[in-house]
Amino acid sequence: MGLVMRVSCLVIVAVIPSLFLTGCSESKLGPMASETPLTPMVKIAEGAFADLLVEEHPVTNAQFRNFVISSPAWLRSQAAAVLVGENYLQHWLGDFEYPEGSANSPVTNVSWFAAREYARWAGRRLATQDEWESLALASETVADGSQEKRYQQTILDWYQRKMPEIPTAVRLGKPNYYQLFDMHGLIWEWVDDFNKPSTLMAGYGQMSDVTKLFCGNVEIADSDPNDVASFRLSFRNSFIANQTYPNVGFRCVADAYVADCCLPLEPSSATAALPNESIYLTDGLWRDQSGGERALSDFVGQVVVAVMIFTHCEYACPRTMLNLKEIEKEIPAEQLGEVRWLLVSMDSERDTPEVLQAYAEKNNLDTSRWTLLHGDDFAVRGIAAALGVRYKKGLKGNFAHSNIITTLDSTGRIAHQLVGLGAESSPTVAAIKSECQ
Repeated sequence: MGLVMRVSCLVIVAVIPSLFLTGCSESKLGPMASETPLTPMVKIAEGAFADLLVEEHPVTNAQFRNFVISSPAWLRSQAAAVLVGENYLQHWLGDFEYPEGSANSPVTNVSWFAAREYARWAGRRLATQDEWESLALASETVADGSQEKRYQQTILDWYQRKMPEIPTAVRLGKPNYYQLFDMHGLIWEWVDDFNKPSTLMAGYGQMSDVTKLFCGNVEIADSDPNDVASFRLSFRNSFIANQTYPNVGFRCVADAYVADCCLPLEPSSATAALPNESIYLTDGLWRDQSGGERALSDFVGQVVVAVMIFTHCEYACPRTMLNLKEIEKEIPAEQLGEVRWLLVSMDSERDTPEVLQAYAEKNNLDTSRWTLLHGDDFAVRGIAAALGVRYKKGLKGNFAHSNIITTLDSTGRIAHQLVGLGAESSPTVAAIKSECQ
């Protein structure tokens, strides 16, 4: 496929023609798939995210329909509750039918989990918050429209308007400087790292309610509260990964063009029998401290106490480890064999299996009962979203993160969560004992 070059406002962007789904075999898409193509992608030619490929408009109802046909686990009647809320695709008339006349309207009422699975199916991914905000900064004529008061006011006015039950079609307005349509004025959009904390951390000083909830290693400062980007940040911070919203959809990005797309995403046989509320349905690529490949479903049949950490943490994580060991001491010997203590690293880059093994030895962890997991970014972000953990990587490689100790029942459903540093641990002990009975 060739590249079609568009020149507009002195910006050269490359529009990458999309694969038409009819080009994939019927065995991949199923007999009901339509001829709706994936969204064409624009190659960003300048700025901090030069060479990033971005879909020129949000994913539509017709495009999302092809995805659910290809991947039945994401049908409205089949999707797991841990991945989608009860209002998933509520505006559709059934598993395959959206309202008449809305084929080219952005799909909404989709959870973050559903959006990122669509992106993976399409050979793409969700944009990071920084990527999306950088591209959304552009007005019609300049890359940075933050100083154009009329443009900024137009965005703020849209935020205050009541939105229609079904958005209008994509591409009806003018594109921005990067030739991207509908970055504003149509819907809000999911980003990959929507669940990173946005509250100003108080550092190592006196404990406040905020520092009990979040690790103080990294400072995260919000923008000017009058800025539209700050408004979006605050709004996204209220999102819950498996919930759906009538005004929230998504678009995809890619780091390189992927020709092989649209393959069905089938659940593994190990997760097929899990209840809809099991967080093990968010499975990804994992390795334990010994380097062995692991799946979250490996822990079915055990009561699991799960915590997200990073080994370079010098503040919250050591305190959490002490808390976990105190909880472990409170569990009767006859029940300890039923409990698995699970430490999931959020630091995919530094916390290799070898580093996790050294961390286990340093903390005198009995690896017959304790498992430490390293995952790729996709897996880590997924389990964090399922557990309600927010985290953000700082400039020095450390993380600001919420502190939550989660007790899972033998099928991976959340039985109890202890939130914040220094919280009374007796409810967690009681929950573990109860699940072991």
